[in-house]
Amino acid sequence: MEEKIKKLEYAKKAVQSCLDKDGILVDWHDLEYWAGVVVRLRKEIREML
Repeated sequence: MEEKIKKLEYAKKAVQSCLDKDGILVDWHDLEYWAGVVVRLRKEIREML
């Protein structure tokens, strides 16, 4: 669970970075990818609770 929370925090920071600077890639992925990761991880964490 702790690992997923750390990944979620990283993904949320990646989304913010993509929003702050137009066209930026984080780890070679764009905003759409990172937003999908955030949604997926939130769902997984919610199911674990």
